[in-house]
Amino acid sequence: IESNGHSFCYGRFDQYMYDLYEKDIASGKISKEKALEYIIHMFLMNSTNNKVRGYGHTKFSQGYPLYSNLVVGGYRTDGTNDLSYLCVEAMNMTAMAEPNFSMRYNKTTPVDLLRLAARLIRTGCGMPSMFNDEVAVKGLVDLGIPHEDALDYCPIGCVVTGMYGHRATGMAYVNWGKVLEIVLNHGNDPKTDIKLIDLGDKEYASYDEVWAAWEKALKYYSDLAVESDAICDRA
Repeated sequence: IESNGHSFCYGRFDQYMYDLYEKDIASGKISKEKALEYIIHMFLMNSTNNKVRGYGHTKFSQGYPLYSNLVVGGYRTDGTNDLSYLCVEAMNMTAMAEPNFSMRYNKTTPVDLLRLAARLIRTGCGMPSMFNDEVAVKGLVDLGIPHEDALDYCPIGCVVTGMYGHRATGMAYVNWGKVLEIVLNHGNDPKTDIKLIDLGDKEYASYDEVWAAWEKALKYYSDLAVESDAICDRA
């Protein structure tokens, strides 16, 4: 909020909060029902945070969420626990856009938790987003993340898979539809009349020529996006 940012990540809420939950339950300080109430209040307060955005974002991103991702479940010494279930129920009872609620799952995930998540998805709220641990962990390891760290991954912002606290996300986008429009206009953007890539002026004689121009333009604009992302990372 201080940086007027978005795509935050609460990380693995049910993992790092469980010791505190277990201690308060054991001491009689709270009940499971009271813990659920606290989580519901947290979810509601999360939805009171906002930022002013441009009309384009509001129009094309279905409003103006902050994309504050909170994830439960997944591999780790603790695995799933009471808080995993309580968070699913809290989202069911609030049914709001925030937090952007996700669930990790794998071969050891209890079937009743998967069923609970499926019932929530069936209500039409679009949550939780489901993340396959086997696929996500391998992807991060392939990028050079140590396996033990990769096991602790979580979704950041909307559905960006990474290490929370690791880096910012969502700095560069490539609009493939726009790239195709530019290709069909031989490198020229008909809306702005800007031309960044030369695809020749001759009409395309075949589908293969269109495809070759498409591959060239897609690489060009994707490389620009990667370069922009790297600049943001360094900043």
